[in-house]
Amino acid sequence: MFDNKKLICSSLIANRLTGSIPKELGNISTLRSLMVEDNMMSGAIPDELGNLASIERLLLSSNFFTEELPASFANLINMKDFHIGSNNFSGKIPDFIGEWNSLTSLRIQASGLEGPIPPNITLLTTLTDLLVISHYVNYLMCLPF
Repeated sequence: MFDNKKLICSSLIANRLTGSIPKELGNISTLRSLMVEDNMMSGAIPDELGNLASIERLLLSSNFFTEELPASFANLINMKDFHIGSNNFSGKIPDFIGEWNSLTSLRIQASGLEGPIPPNITLLTTLTDLLVISHYVNYLMCLPF
C-alpha cells in the first residue's frame, strides 16, 4: 500500500487504531486526503508526511498524538482542511499555517498547541471555518469576512 501511486484518499476514521502513523505514508505522492480521526493513535507525526505535496485534507483529531508538528508541513501548500484538535501536541501554533493559501477549514481546538495565533492567518481569504478553543491560546481573534 505504501508504494501505491494511485491512492488518492485514505479514510481510517473511528477504527480504534493504535500505534503511530507509518512514515511510509509520506511516499504516496498522489494522496490528497488522509483521515485518521477518532482513533487511539499516538506518538509524533512523522516528518515524511511533509512530502505529501498533493495533500488537501489532513484530519488527525481525537487521537493521542504528541510532540510538535513537523516543520516539513510548511511544504503542504495545497492544504484545504487541517484538523488536529483533541490531541497532546506541544509547542506553538506554527506560522506556516498562515502560508497555506487554499486553507478553508482549520480546527486546532484542545490540540495542546500554545498561542498566540499567528497573525498571518488573517490573510487567508479562503478560510471559512476556524475553531480554536483551548486554555493554552493567549487570545482569540475574529477573522474579517
